[in-house]
Amino acid sequence: MWGVSTMAKATSGSDQKNARCLKHAEALFQEYRPHTLVLEAFEKGKARRAPRIQKLCRSLVALAAVNGISVRVITRDQIRKSFISAPAKTRYDVALLAVKYLPEIRHLLPEKRAFYETENPVMALFAAAALLIVHYANPSEPL
Repeated sequence: MWGVSTMAKATSGSDQKNARCLKHAEALFQEYRPHTLVLEAFEKGKARRAPRIQKLCRSLVALAAVNGISVRVITRDQIRKSFISAPAKTRYDVALLAVKYLPEIRHLLPEKRAFYETENPVMALFAAAALLIVHYANPSEPL
């Protein structure tokens, strides 16, 4: 099962947005009972996340702990280095590698965007797929 969820942009205030996201995450945790929450790095180093997103991710980590869910944080460098069979320099390159391992989502891959265009929200699905591929990959057998 997969999906992309967005919180309404009309919601004002970062605390309200984060509260809605956490409420939604809690419902997903209760419904699907995951063993592990896998997140892309959101603090330090090359991770460029807005303060609200950093706070949200820290809250998700805490929520996972309360629910007995382990957490794994994977950096973009770990993603790029995991796919040694092909260079993955951009998010679109990572998406192309993800569809190589999960061809059933290929039809959802948008066209490569021009530098002046905003990223298609469905690209989050491919970023999540890459995180899971790296999470479940056997480190002794590079991808």
